[in-house]
Amino acid sequence: MMISRGATPDAASGRCVLMRRGNRGGQADLRRATVSASGKMNMRMLDRVNRLTTNFLARRRVTSARAKSPGKAPLISVVVPAHNEERYLRQCLDSVAMQNHEAFECIVVDDASSDRTAELVEGYAQEDTRFRLVSHRLNRGLSAARNSGADVAKGSLLTFLDGDDYLYQNALFDRVAALEGNDDIRVGGSFMGIQSVPEKGLWWESLAPYLVHRQETVTFLSRAGECPFPAHAPLIRTEIFRQFGGFDETMDGGCEDWDLWQRILRDGYRFLSTNSIGGAYRMRPGSMRLEKAARHSLTAAALLARAYSPASMDQSKPFFHEPLGYYIGELGRVRRLIRGATLARANGDEVGVARCLAELPANSEWPLWVVDVSAEVRANLYLHAAGDAAKASEFKAKAKVIEREIVAALAANGAVDQCKSAGTKPSPRSAAEVQSYPTFSSK
Repeated sequence: MMISRGATPDAASGRCVLMRRGNRGGQADLRRATVSASGKMNMRMLDRVNRLTTNFLARRRVTSARAKSPGKAPLISVVVPAHNEERYLRQCLDSVAMQNHEAFECIVVDDASSDRTAELVEGYAQEDTRFRLVSHRLNRGLSAARNSGADVAKGSLLTFLDGDDYLYQNALFDRVAALEGNDDIRVGGSFMGIQSVPEKGLWWESLAPYLVHRQETVTFLSRAGECPFPAHAPLIRTEIFRQFGGFDETMDGGCEDWDLWQRILRDGYRFLSTNSIGGAYRMRPGSMRLEKAARHSLTAAALLARAYSPASMDQSKPFFHEPLGYYIGELGRVRRLIRGATLARANGDEVGVARCLAELPANSEWPLWVVDVSAEVRANLYLHAAGDAAKASEFKAKAKVIEREIVAALAANGAVDQCKSAGTKPSPRSAAEVQSYPTFSSK
């Protein structure tokens, strides 16, 4: 039997038990859903899971003071482009209204719909002042609708949600929590996992937000140039979105979100993961990826080719100006050099340490966005122990010391000016970049 992430086998019964991940507020809510070996959910247990889910969300709504307090929580602008989405829009907007991060505004852009889309939105706006309607007289397309909403957004953080998709209740809260206390100007935002669902949804979907969905921080090097996440996965700083001009309205073959994320990531920004699933992407017949597959694939191929080509210098030199392949190669070399420096340090070979560190790329902070120095040190020390338990225990005690020495050597060598392992902060690239980015501290 295949066991999904977040699931542990019950040895006594041969069944799979799904365990709820703990939340950041320190509360531990345990939920179990018993699944038989044949994969059929016991419906009585499913009802119990749903009741526990409801109770947990009610408690979290009451106790999430940071999310509820308008004075402390950052305002989020949720932009919903909609064109003839009357059938699905109510579920979409209900999912926004139920968010337990209450400091948001929802801007619905009606892209010249011929159905009751505008009327439906006006009803929400009358009942909840956080909802408002922006209307296009002519149908201008998805990118233009998103940009129109972003133009009038008041929030310091911005996210998008297509009118036929929807969020789970912690979608805003989790992404804000991932950014709390992080004032690094190179962090452009955070992102959540997205669950693809058929048009009518999934029967086990209520479990999705409670499964751990571990993903690494997204950088330009992530996904080997592929699209890093769907359009409604990231929560981005509004100023950064506007700095890059939003979505390209001339792209009619799709991939307009991929194009924007690539431009932002190439300039050295990165996105932190919530390690959770926060929304659903509805797979519908007639979508651009299915109906216009050839055009969509050609556009995607062009974006991949752009990533693996030198950056355009039309306006300014981006942070990652070399082809993506160059940085992937350099990353492999950096990992190998860290390994050499670690093992040399364990052997007391100071000359070897110096030689390895000297070969690191000069004045480059980006490798430490991707490489976890602590993990690399532990893995290589374990390799050095070669199965010797006593030696492994000795190296484990020295791992932190060796890690700090390597990081200090890297900084002294000028190879990096930031390393999360050392807890240091980067220096601003320019005065223009040090703008009024919000600080997500709860203090």
